[in-house]
Formats: sequence, C-alpha cells, structure tokens
Amino acid sequence: MSIFFIFSILNMFFSYAKFEIMLNNKYVLESISSSARISILNLKNTVRLYFMIFLLNIRVIFTLLIFLIFPILIALSAIYITSQIFLFIAIAILVILFIILIIILSYLA
Repeated sequence: MSIFFIFSILNMFFSYAKFEIMLNNKYVLESISSSARISILNLKNTVRLYFMIFLLNIRVIFTLLIFLIFPILIALSAIYITSQIFLFIAIAILVILFIILIIILSYLA
C-alpha cells in the first residue's frame, strides 16, 4: 500500500513533464524538475486533476461491468427459459411415447 502511495506521488510530480517536453522543447531531466515544481506550486489543481481522472476510471470500470453483466444475464436467462421449455417438450414427447407404447403393449397382450 505504501509503495502504491509513493508511486502515486511520483506520478503526480511527473504529470506535467510530457507537456514540458512537447511544448517547451525541454530535455527529460529538465522537464521532470519543471513538472515537479509546477505540480508543487499548483497542488490543488493537480490533486483535482488526479481525482477527476480517478472518477473517470471508476466510470469506465462501471460501464465495462454493465456491458459485461447485462448480456451475460440475458444469455443465462434465455438458456434457463429454453432449458425449461425443452424440458417440458421432452417430458411431453416421452409421455406421448409412453402412452403409445402402453397402447401397443395392451393391444399385443
């Protein structure tokens, strides 16, 4: 848990590095130090940004679960209903076959 916290803090410090590299044409170490400075000076905005990203990730996971669970539930309910229908049909066919065989046996006896 503490390793996750440490790497989350480091990730927050490096969050603006890619923008520094692309927009200001800085080198890697220079952009990392500039990114750490920007994130420390704008800590409120950085935390708010990471919180919003966390909420978006939760929304994506929730959407993924919805798109996985509902088709599975629909398929399972269809399987259950058809298995009940096929069970009813199989029992009906066996009863009819049994009655036909009883009639044939009574005729032969």
